[in-house]
Amino acid sequence: MRKMKKRSEEKIIGILGGMGPEATVELFREIVNVTPVKRDQDHLRVIIDCNPKIPDRPAAILRGGKTPVPELVATARNLEKAGATILAMPCFTAHYFADKIRAAVSIEFVDILEPIRPFLERKYPKARMVGVLATTATVQCRLFERYLGKKYEILYPYVDPQTRVMDTIYEIKKANKGTDQLDLLKKAGRNLIRQGAQVLIAGCTELPILLRQEHFKAPLINPLQLLAKTLVRKAKINQS
Repeated sequence: MRKMKKRSEEKIIGILGGMGPEATVELFREIVNVTPVKRDQDHLRVIIDCNPKIPDRPAAILRGGKTPVPELVATARNLEKAGATILAMPCFTAHYFADKIRAAVSIEFVDILEPIRPFLERKYPKARMVGVLATTATVQCRLFERYLGKKYEILYPYVDPQTRVMDTIYEIKKANKGTDQLDLLKKAGRNLIRQGAQVLIAGCTELPILLRQEHFKAPLINPLQLLAKTLVRKAKINQS
């Protein structure tokens, strides 16, 4: 009698969320959307800790505000105790503290920036100038330069538009998502295209709530989609 090949257990995804809550929802939505399924049971198990009490990350980085590290670590450990076997965090700026989180848990932490460079190299091999819309803290920490390396020139909106992008992100966090916020983000993105950006990146997880590809002539990358695809691939990699 032929033996059936044993089916390995899927990994359980833990979302370290709350920064902000809507970005957390967006990542969960993307995970559901990109998971190949024929029935409910084919979806992955996802554990979410939406902790909006984590102190403000830009304030900590730029102005010496209260550090978010204890809450980030506690939330990551909570997810691990709840059964998560792979971890992700839908907040770019909080990745400034990613090493602290990795050191505090024994499960894999998937960086939101990890899949961006391979995607750029595969999808847009001729692109060299990349425009990024992000928080001022993410810009000053040079997170994108660290991950994309010397191969790409990273462009940000000029000083005034960048400040307004930061203000707009906080407005979105306050559930203000009207035409004023969208118009400002579109102007900032077009500013980057005028600077020479061949590809745009929504470098804050609140931005895909408003921004769509039809708003720009240049390709717009949503890193939450790339993160979701990476998580699903890693969670199902041992499936047979």
